Amino acid sequence: MELFHRKKDYKVLWDNPENRFVVTVSMKDSFHDMGVEVIFQYPDLVIVSIKPWINQTPYPVCPTALTQLSKCVGLQVKPGLAFLLEKQIGGKEGCTHLTNLILDACHISVQGLLAKKCMEMGNPQQPYPPEEKIAFLEQHRLSVRNTCVAYSVQSPKV
Repeated sequence: MELFHRKKDYKVLWDNPENRFVVTVSMKDSFHDMGVEVIFQYPDLVIVSIKPWINQTPYPVCPTALTQLSKCVGLQVKPGLAFLLEKQIGGKEGCTHLTNLILDACHISVQGLLAKKCMEMGNPQQPYPPEEKIAFLEQHRLSVRNTCVAYSVQSPKV
């Protein structure tokens, strides 16, 4: 017997005229139906705007956390962001789920950055070699070195 099931959906769109990524992250389970649209300036991945929505929560007080989210505007995707988000929009006036959705959007914006680079290189579906990916992300002040086995300094490909 299944007791709980949660589904998250992620999408990154490129807004060419505005030179921005539009990232949508949504979450649905038995108690929640919510999401965020976060717009990031390219290429520095600064949050330009956040449009959250809540269709269902377990408690009537939950939507009051939406007022906190505007504090994320101006934050940049970089090391330490999870701590900043928790400090800015988490805690007793925030919502754990919305904070996580925004953090997910920030992580996914990096995938958008990589996908755009692959598209410019003519290989939109071809992942780049790990050493090139690390160098590209480090140019954007994003370090993935030693964050997983593929990017470990002990990895034969790095």
